[in-house]
Amino acid sequence: MATTPSTQANFPIDNTWDMQKPEDRVLIISKILEDSPDAQAKFSSIAQNDADESVRCAAIRRLLSLDDLHRLRKTSGLVKATATQQLLEILAGKIPSNYEDTERIEEIKKLSPMEIKQVGLLAKCKAAGNEALSAINEAEELADLCLFAISVHVRKNAAIKIHDKKLLKVLREKVKNKDKTVYKILDQRLCSDEDNEAKKLLAVAEQSLQLSKTPKKPAPATEPRRNSKQLKPNQSLIPAIEKLTDAVTPS
Repeated sequence: MATTPSTQANFPIDNTWDMQKPEDRVLIISKILEDSPDAQAKFSSIAQNDADESVRCAAIRRLLSLDDLHRLRKTSGLVKATATQQLLEILAGKIPSNYEDTERIEEIKKLSPMEIKQVGLLAKCKAAGNEALSAINEAEELADLCLFAISVHVRKNAAIKIHDKKLLKVLREKVKNKDKTVYKILDQRLCSDEDNEAKKLLAVAEQSLQLSKTPKKPAPATEPRRNSKQLKPNQSLIPAIEKLTDAVTPS
């Protein structure tokens, strides 16, 4: 008679455990119900103590304790990598857990930049996605989120944070006919920028046209230069006439 999952869940993790083949131990781990009594304690014990790496990793993939995962992250090799991935998936909300959003955010803040990006890519929890987005500002990293994040919320908000026009055009072509929501945002961003540029150019052209139509003010009138022989204002002609008469009259 086949053993049911509920029976397997009560399989004793004792001194007979190591006598079984690694693949059989992995199978038993997969059958243990996460909410069964002492299940997490069993996973933790196996993850830290089993002689076989594949068995340890199988137990890690069932662990929900962040404290246990942090301890396992201090190891090396596949065990460390598996613990890190499990931690990131829990924080991203990809793996269901009982952690509040505030707890997730505080844990995410402690991660390295590359791990925060992974949370953004994996995020199914909006709070986790927003925290990852707030920490990422490099255009290339945002482009990866825009293209590959699981959550459409993360993808579209990553697109909004990008300001490089060339990159926006490249991304628009890549998501065309693949991601309607992100394509629409990228297209609106580019059309808006092009419209703003067109308005600026139009304003400059109108200003130049207006200046060309404005009549120039006439130069202020200047008084004509007087000849030295010209009469000055109020100068009398009588002395000149008397001289001319004396010259003509015989003595």
